[in-house]
Amino acid sequence: MPRAGIPPSPTAKYNPLEPYRNRKVYPGVRGEELLKGNSLTIRELANQTGVSSKTLRYWENRGLLPKPGRTHTGYRVYPVEAVRRVQFIRKAKSIGFTLAEIRALIGSAKQGGKTCEAVEAWARQKLEALDRQIEVLTRLRTQLAQHRRRWRGRLPCPPLGPSEVCCLIEELPSPSHKPRRR
Repeated sequence: MPRAGIPPSPTAKYNPLEPYRNRKVYPGVRGEELLKGNSLTIRELANQTGVSSKTLRYWENRGLLPKPGRTHTGYRVYPVEAVRRVQFIRKAKSIGFTLAEIRALIGSAKQGGKTCEAVEAWARQKLEALDRQIEVLTRLRTQLAQHRRRWRGRLPCPPLGPSEVCCLIEELPSPSHKPRRR
C-alpha cells in the first residue's frame, strides 16, 4: 500500500480489497475476515466452482445465493460458504431440478423444513413424468421408423405443386383431431 502523499506506482496491480487492510467494515463482511481469507470475490468464487460470474449474479438476483457484501468500490465479496451453496445448486441442476425448485428447497431448509423428504417425493414425481415422456417418444420413434421404411426408394419426389412442400409428408394421413377440453 502506498504511503500517504505518494501516488501508487503505475505498474502496481490493483487489489479491490486493499483498502480494507486497515480493518474498515462494510456490509456483509468484516475486515478480519478479509485478512484471514474468509471471503471471495465473485471472480474467485467463479473460478473455484466452475460457474461464470454472470451466472452467479443471475442466481443472486433469483434468490439462490444470498446478497454478498460489497467493497467500497462495489465489488461483490462472498463468504467462503458460498462455494458450498454453488456446488449444491450445480448438483441439483444436474439431476433435473429447476432453479425455482432449488430456491424452494433452500427456502424450506432455512425454515427447518424436511427437505430430504421433499427431494425424494420430487424424484418420484419426476421419474413418473419421465416414464410418460419416454412412452410418448417411443411411440413417435416407432411411427417415424415406419414412415422412413415406406419412404425408401421414393426420392426424388415428383414435381411439387405451388402449395406443396414435401411429397413424403404430404402423403401422410392427417393426425386424428382431438377436441380441446374446456
